[in-house]
Amino acid sequence: MEPSRILRIAFLFLAFSSCQKAPSKIGVAMVLTGLNSEIGVSGRNAVQLAVDEMNAEGGARGRKIELIIRDDGSDSERALAVDEELRAKGAVAIIGHMISASGALAVKAATGMEFPIISPTISSSDYVGKDDYLFRVLGDSGMQGNVLAGYAYKEMKLRRIATLFESTNRSYTASVETAFRKEFESLGGTVLPAIAFPSGIGFDLNPIADALRKTDCDGVLSVAGAADNAALCALLEKKGSGLPVFAGMWSMTPDLIQLGGRSADRIIISGLMDSDSASPSYRRFVDGYEKRFGFPPTFASLYSYEAARYLVAAIEKSRSLRGKDIKEAMLSLGQFEGLQDSFTLDRFGDPDRSFSVFGVRDGRFVKIK
Repeated sequence: MEPSRILRIAFLFLAFSSCQKAPSKIGVAMVLTGLNSEIGVSGRNAVQLAVDEMNAEGGARGRKIELIIRDDGSDSERALAVDEELRAKGAVAIIGHMISASGALAVKAATGMEFPIISPTISSSDYVGKDDYLFRVLGDSGMQGNVLAGYAYKEMKLRRIATLFESTNRSYTASVETAFRKEFESLGGTVLPAIAFPSGIGFDLNPIADALRKTDCDGVLSVAGAADNAALCALLEKKGSGLPVFAGMWSMTPDLIQLGGRSADRIIISGLMDSDSASPSYRRFVDGYEKRFGFPPTFASLYSYEAARYLVAAIEKSRSLRGKDIKEAMLSLGQFEGLQDSFTLDRFGDPDRSFSVFGVRDGRFVKIK
């Protein structure tokens, strides 16, 4: 082959290569192993679904979106290390973390480095009203406690409530318990001193169930994950107690129903996701999720999908891929159409969304108020 022809081919190859833009990298940091992994796995699935759809639509800023996925183990130190790795690998932002307690160190570090994090499910009141680099699509967890307290007092006519909260995710659980206590007492009810307990294999809820059965309370608030509350409901059933159990949205996963069985019918949850919603965009999401993964989405799936869509919309609008510019774009998107409702982030990156009350009927979460 003539040298001149070789040079022309090489030139054309280089010209073509230069037109191929490098992908926009987004980190995904969620709990993918251990006790809380159902929330993280279902969240990761939804992010993958959203990004595949957006890549088919053209990606972000004319570039394909590439996900870098890591397991934060629902641990604050590990979450910090994972985020540092994702930044080093070129991620322009992170979708995560899923547990309020696991985000504490990561958010502080991200703010110092002007690096955006959008969390699908962090909802602790500890993060409200902070000028940081955390953006949330789920409202303040304190509102979950307020909604449950109002329902227990006004609708169920309960007057004396015992409260429990899981201690390893205290940032979230204690904020729900505190809000419930203040609201219920303001209405005229009585709330017994709270009992904190650690989640995990080896902890025995039997003594707590025995103590609850012997009290003169007429309801229990238990702010914990699905596995713990399923175990509590089963123990109360076994011991012949008919006490209703109130719970925050952390428990609103299939594990609660699968592990608790019929005993889970006593639980009343404050949440957002209505599985019976007729919203066209939600129905398309459910169909796409079930077709790809073989099982229905959870609340973590829904809000992870929205978080991915919200972040990419901000990246499209941003003046550059610098964290400061992405933050500015995220705060200026205005009203955003979610899968079941619309929401707006305030100047602190907190959403204006309200919680509803759900029960368990025939093995499903059903909106009751």
